[in-house]
Amino acid sequence: MFDINAITAKVEGAFRDAANDTLATMSERIFIDGGNSAGGKIGEYSVKPYYANPKTSPTATNKTGKTGKTIQGGYYKGGYKEFRAQQGRESGFINQRLTNNLQSDFNNAESGFVLQQTGDLTYSIVIDRPENIRKIEGQEKRFGPIFTELTKDEELLMLQSLEFNLNNRFKTL
Repeated sequence: MFDINAITAKVEGAFRDAANDTLATMSERIFIDGGNSAGGKIGEYSVKPYYANPKTSPTATNKTGKTGKTIQGGYYKGGYKEFRAQQGRESGFINQRLTNNLQSDFNNAESGFVLQQTGDLTYSIVIDRPENIRKIEGQEKRFGPIFTELTKDEELLMLQSLEFNLNNRFKTL
């Protein structure tokens, strides 16, 4: 006789592990490689002149303004791209990492699968901090899906991970 609670626990564990594998892969794509959900790069940093707020910069900004006078914030003739380079951050492509606040929230997010009333299985990631929810919404409005859709490779990994984890768990049933 089968124990339905044991079976349910094994299935839930397999889904949880597959979700964690998928989240880790998405995180690398977004925050290390600067990739979007379509399989390309998120985009390029702006080279339009940029004023940086020193209160929100991870390290000190330059204090020279457009005219050469000292200012409170930092002026970057080469735009946000120059600002990021001055901050010691990746500037060749967008990777969503300046303070690592969003990355931290994303990596520590509760992720998992939700079985919908329709029978469809939905993958979800729950971001806690409202400022990061706004960042995600703004970035996706500007660049298209980054955080809210999986790449084809991530979908395949999720299915392979789920299959692997289900097989492993049911060997001991």
